[in-house]
Amino acid sequence: MSPGGSSSSLGRAPKQVYGGACVIVYHGLTSLTQEPDLGERQPQLAASGSDDLIDPVYAPFFQAMASSRHITVAPDIGNALLECFFCYSASSYCIVAKSTFLRDMALGGPSFSELLLMSIYAVATRMIDGLGDSERQAQGDLFISLAREMLSKELQGASKITTVQALLLMSGRESAVGNATQGWTLAGIAFRLVQDVSVWQSGALLDACTSADCLSSEYTCLGRMSRDQQACPPKRRAYETVFSGRHSRGTTVGREPTFPPRKGQDPSRVPDFDMDTQPWVPYFANPGLRPESLVGYTYQPRNVVAAFRQLASLDLIIHDLIVELYGPDSSLDGSCRVAFVARTRVRLEDYWAEFPGSMKSTIDPAPPPMLYHAAWILLYRPQLGDRDIQGVTGAGHICLTHSASAHELGSTYHRTFRGKMSYLPMYCAFVSATFDILLLKADDMRTRSDSLSRLESWLEILSAVRTS
Repeated sequence: MSPGGSSSSLGRAPKQVYGGACVIVYHGLTSLTQEPDLGERQPQLAASGSDDLIDPVYAPFFQAMASSRHITVAPDIGNALLECFFCYSASSYCIVAKSTFLRDMALGGPSFSELLLMSIYAVATRMIDGLGDSERQAQGDLFISLAREMLSKELQGASKITTVQALLLMSGRESAVGNATQGWTLAGIAFRLVQDVSVWQSGALLDACTSADCLSSEYTCLGRMSRDQQACPPKRRAYETVFSGRHSRGTTVGREPTFPPRKGQDPSRVPDFDMDTQPWVPYFANPGLRPESLVGYTYQPRNVVAAFRQLASLDLIIHDLIVELYGPDSSLDGSCRVAFVARTRVRLEDYWAEFPGSMKSTIDPAPPPMLYHAAWILLYRPQLGDRDIQGVTGAGHICLTHSASAHELGSTYHRTFRGKMSYLPMYCAFVSATFDILLLKADDMRTRSDSLSRLESWLEILSAVRTS
């Protein structure tokens, strides 16, 4: 509070005027920093405008122009890596919109950086066809090494959204190939940068400011962002992606969640990409390598962000589950633990009951996603007793049901897409396997045989994707 200020200013962030508009600068009520150089730094801190502002007619021109901006690889290889990334990894890394990225890659806009491009190369190398396991590993390691060199230089300047995006991609790739420490550390840096550019804070307030009608409000300029930047949909998406990415990586590498959900967080408000209504067609750099199962395969519509909304909603449930049942500070015992398990069971049942019918499989009954099955196993695994395992009853029967379903989904996915599996389904496979190994103590010989068969299958799948 400044000298002579009234007590009514307590609890409110200091304000500055920039470009004739009121800007709220939040550094915490106890912070000494007031960021006097706002006007100088602000233009650097930008993601692009709304994806919806890009006319699809211009997309091919932007894509052609962007070909000249590839680095360390030939344009045709660079284009193939980009196509592969946006085909197979965009739903996991929902923060990067293809049309916006290519536009700014072509025109030198703020949503493009060479660090982000190199990070995309590294992620896409795991998914692209035509490479052997050793070639895939070596090429990915090279891209990650170059990205780290770029990162060290980038961190010397002002924080940027593209740096956060690149860090999340690098973290995901490292986690997928088994470099847990590196993946977790990179995610941690991304989290700190998110705090620095105030996306983490503004994300919780964006629900009150997501339309052009609120451009006149003082809350359109939260943190160090212009009104246009604050009002654009990617801000909400950035916040949710960081939360989901941080949580998923923490869970998969066995780290306690350190980025709790914000009060009033609602993943359903995450805005669409402009390509969400387009069909999804599996991409192959060499069409001759397309497996027979994917010949003529088309999914209508793509629903990239819609799938991400469901992932983020499930992450909210799993966050509470991990903290309450597996966290070192968990105080649940006896009746409190039983009540928590019952509440979480209802949340999971409601989640699937409210899952959009248009996104469910045409198989009857439609199978839930692998992470949903993993959540059930995580919920009931701590409740397992010797009798549950030996007789496959109670919590043992529930875990077996979801383990078998997860195995069926994972096997089908692997047969269809071969090595194109991200770290999250790999983690679901691991969770399922941790229960299957317990069933080797079951009394029934058929149950033991089936669990051993699933374990052998999981090991084969994880070995195949681990080397990619």
